[in-house]
This record gives sequence, C-alpha cells and structure tokens, in this order.
Amino acid sequence: MGFCAELDPAGNKPQLPGTHFSDAADFLIRRVGEVVSWTWLILLLVIMTNVMARYVFGRGLVEFEEIQWHLYSIGFLCGLSYCMQTDNHVRIDILHERMGRLFRILCQRKNTRSIRSQIECSIKPAFKEDGQLR
Repeated sequence: MGFCAELDPAGNKPQLPGTHFSDAADFLIRRVGEVVSWTWLILLLVIMTNVMARYVFGRGLVEFEEIQWHLYSIGFLCGLSYCMQTDNHVRIDILHERMGRLFRILCQRKNTRSIRSQIECSIKPAFKEDGQLR
C-alpha cells in the first residue's frame, strides 16, 4: 500500500485509510480553520485602522504593526493545515489537471514532505539532543 491507498470513483482525489484519531484530528483542524479564518477580517480592520492613523491623523502605531504580524502568523499557520487537510491549497492547476494520476500523487507527496520538513526544521532548535525542551 503506497501513499494513495484508494481513489474515489472519479479517480482524482486520494482517499487514505482513516482511524479514530485521524478522524478526530481532521475534525479539529477543520473547526480551528473555520474559526481562525475570521482573523483575516480582524487583520484587515487592524491594517485599515493603522493606515488611517498614519495618513489621516499623522500618527503611526507600532502596536498595530506588531498585532498585524501576530495575526498574519495565526492565519498562515492555521490556514496552512486547514488548506492541506481540505485539499484547497494553491497549486499550478494548469499542469496538475493535464498530468496523469501518478504525477498528481507524486506532486502531492513531495509538497507534503516539503512542508513537513520545513516545520520540523523550525521546531528542531527548540529541543535538546535527548528530546527535552530547551
């Protein structure tokens, strides 16, 4: 059994075997993604307020710029897992639609491994050799 255990009747979306844990994780990721999607609206309001404060009132607020960075990080980190779980992430669909099933599966596998390795590289410095937090 490889990366793609089963295909749906249309033959284009991989269906992996599910467990109770994976179903619960998928449910949690979907709910968190739906809730966190509202941070983009909050981010938009913060940016608009900061622009108004800077250009209309002549006073930029560093606090709002810091809040923007935090909202960006929440949106991207939670949004990335939501998009991967729901298969709504951006890819070059022109190539993706014209290639065969094996090519699509290999591209999906490579992208998933790439994102996983980036996350592992960002988390690894926080741990000592014995696995304990620094």
